[in-house]
Amino acid sequence: MLRLLQRRRAVRRLSTFWHCGSPSTGILCGIILSETPLRAQKEHHIGARHAHTASRIFLGGLGVQRLSALENQPLRWAYQTQHRRYAHAEGIYVHHTTGHTGHCSLSVTIGLFHALRDTHPNLGFFTPIEDAPPPNSPSRFQIMKQIFNLEDKDTSMHGVTHVRAFELIEHNNMDELLEEVLKAYEACKAKHDFVVVEGASLKRAGDDSTVLNAKVASTLGLPVLMVTDAVESAGVGKKKIVRWDRLEWESDIALTCQLTASVMKRNFVDVLGSVIYQLPDTKRGQTLLKKYFEELDIPYLGAIPDDSILKCIKVDDIISVLGADILYGTHGAIANAKESSIFITGIPQLSDFLEYAKGLKDAGKSIVVVTDASRPDILLGLIALNQSDTYPSLSAVVVAGRSMLSPEVEILIKEQRAEELPPIIYCQGSCFETAATLAQLEGQLLPDSVEKIEHSKVLFEKHVDKDLLLTLLTQERVIPIHPKVFQHRIFVKARSSMQHIVLPEGDEPRTVRAASILLRNGVCKLTMLGDVKKIEDLARELQVDLAGAQLVDPSDSEYLSKYSKYLYEARKHKGMSHDEAQKKVSSDVNYFGTCMVACGDADGMVSGAVHTTADTVRPALQLIKTEPGLKIASSVFLMCLQGKVLVFGDCAINTNPTTEELAQIAIASANTAVAFGIQPRVALLSYATDNSNSGPLVDKIADAVALVRERKPDLIVEGPLQYDAAVNAEIAKIKLKGKATPVAGRANVLIFPDLNTGNITYKAVQQSTDALAMGPIIQGLNKPINDLSRGCTVHDIVSTVAITAVQAAAVKQKKISGKSAMMAGA
Repeated sequence: MLRLLQRRRAVRRLSTFWHCGSPSTGILCGIILSETPLRAQKEHHIGARHAHTASRIFLGGLGVQRLSALENQPLRWAYQTQHRRYAHAEGIYVHHTTGHTGHCSLSVTIGLFHALRDTHPNLGFFTPIEDAPPPNSPSRFQIMKQIFNLEDKDTSMHGVTHVRAFELIEHNNMDELLEEVLKAYEACKAKHDFVVVEGASLKRAGDDSTVLNAKVASTLGLPVLMVTDAVESAGVGKKKIVRWDRLEWESDIALTCQLTASVMKRNFVDVLGSVIYQLPDTKRGQTLLKKYFEELDIPYLGAIPDDSILKCIKVDDIISVLGADILYGTHGAIANAKESSIFITGIPQLSDFLEYAKGLKDAGKSIVVVTDASRPDILLGLIALNQSDTYPSLSAVVVAGRSMLSPEVEILIKEQRAEELPPIIYCQGSCFETAATLAQLEGQLLPDSVEKIEHSKVLFEKHVDKDLLLTLLTQERVIPIHPKVFQHRIFVKARSSMQHIVLPEGDEPRTVRAASILLRNGVCKLTMLGDVKKIEDLARELQVDLAGAQLVDPSDSEYLSKYSKYLYEARKHKGMSHDEAQKKVSSDVNYFGTCMVACGDADGMVSGAVHTTADTVRPALQLIKTEPGLKIASSVFLMCLQGKVLVFGDCAINTNPTTEELAQIAIASANTAVAFGIQPRVALLSYATDNSNSGPLVDKIADAVALVRERKPDLIVEGPLQYDAAVNAEIAKIKLKGKATPVAGRANVLIFPDLNTGNITYKAVQQSTDALAMGPIIQGLNKPINDLSRGCTVHDIVSTVAITAVQAAAVKQKKISGKSAMMAGA
């Protein structure tokens, strides 16, 4: 598994420190970033998987011109695969490539949300995994909710808590995690036209955080917007010291995005584009980044410059982190004090500070000054300066030292008017110790940070290409169908129609467990056949609830006479007597269940956990019979691969179908695809493509295609095609010599020439790719009857019942459509 090692810590330093003095006194003037020596280059550790090999690559200061060592060709994000559905994006997945623990990343999300609101008034916000917020701070989704006055409940704005996520990850239950996130997202999406999803940033997930987000984005079927912190990406060493004079920092940022994009691609996620933030405002940097992203074929949407307003820190936070006491100033005044990003310490003489401070006034900056308690002259001078119109106001003065202010100084301060005093706080420790503590402090962006919120919107509008963003979002794109999404939608469809399904093997333990799950989740109505007392005793033993299921003993049922008569009338031409019919219905649960469906007392049936396929299918062929125009029943498997769903048929029933039967299987398989929301593109498979070969087997396929086109002229079908030409667009171009075709390379319904081929192929694909094979689904009958494998699991039974319910709903809808067409014709 490709592991993109994310950087571990946020930017080391968000506030600028200015220290006055002269070289003779050993006091430095400038920006203090760290006590640690700067390193000239950094090392990226990436574990990469390419095709069938795994390798560890060490990259140091690589320019984009050297990134080709990772890939033979630039990554292309416009997928051309044909097995996914084409649509406009229903949301956008924001992935912070370097983590999003800081408020600057939240600023980008706020700007994006604000920008999208113009075109999507009913905009929603969702996060798959609720991150653990800092102590006494709201979660990010709660901040977004308050800023934009969203009406959603907190519980509907996130998938799972971080505690639940780690519990599932640590127990290797990724499938369950994705299912829970998907279910919550679908509920959120149902209330909104468009959803902004902010990906998870889980520190404990470590290297797998990008992979986790890729899997979630793939499951939700959303394109990803990569958001990258320039400082975090280009920082050197553990403390992320940035050398903007290094020639490689732009390529470091591009490399971060390329590696992230490669993870997304491997998980069938479309990369929408990239936004950079905290970028130094240099023309060279912008130009190079545009060039690098153009070479990578990743849309470059813009870069938000490093901004001091977003880094401003509240006086309340300074008091909290220093454990300081308030000497002067009310709590109200402190709460309303202007936030500051500039801290000044070590002023030897007030005159050294005045010229610098005057420039800050012109820039509208506010200052926090740290001074020693032993320098009352500096403190009193600062109080006077705060009353001046020439110099900037002070957000606060931090008095540091082992001793408190003298009584004489306190008297002078008290004589000042309270409204002219800046907040004055006291903490123990030296100026340098205090400055070092404040250097670690980061600002916050909260619902009441009005200036930062408005500034975030302005920054995004100014520096991000909104028109390009909207163009990319409104383009019709290929949306991968994730297996979990497909399964989830089957259950949603089943729940929406509440069909009545009969389970003949009601006293089988797996069936009892499956029934309890189906009932608990409201998938369908159920009737369970068998000895009623035995079923109830088994439910108690298994500690499951079957309240809501109808339990019927065929030998003692009020419907025994009705179904006996029905079977007799259907089979008397074959010599069946009334007594034989009654005996068959009372003793064979499959016949009783099939009679229920045939008589309209149930909509479908699922059996086979303890019965053979013949036991299940025979009554259906005798009583339910095949659809008009079809003389055979057949079967398909829904093959849920990563990013696509294919329909394979026939894989379970017809051994060596004739030309006529192949045509019927193709038509029935296309109908099944439609029932499950798949627009069918049907390929009849052979060992030859088009007219590349000849012979009776190839001719048989060609004749079957001709029959399908004659009977279903609106159905997109082609053959003979080889498997690779059917599913791979590039191979199709070669084998068909560039001939345009709506099926070759884009087929999603694949019809095999015989049972040997179909059964072997579905099992080979299933075992070789870890594909989820849903089936066999019996098709071609007037009403749905499905067969289970005798080795089926509880999950298999649950899935097959849901599938049967969807089939049953499709049968009813088809009848309604047919009646409407007849009435319109009349």
